[in-house]
Amino acid sequence: MIEQDVYCADIASQINAAIGLLKSVNHKLLEHHLKCCGPRFLGSQDQVEVDQFVKELIRTRDITKKS
Repeated sequence: MIEQDVYCADIASQINAAIGLLKSVNHKLLEHHLKCCGPRFLGSQDQVEVDQFVKELIRTRDITKKS
């Protein structure tokens, strides 16, 4: 788009739309992960496994949080 001399604000708008879609898909993936994998890991008797899952969720949430 830059090489085609498209107006900068239009390019920024397209970038923001793509970012919004990616965040939305990532949020849905996290929700699915919680529903399908959460019970198995959070119900584990292995505390290390539980702790790893919780850290993973925190890390993932930091990536997906909305500005």
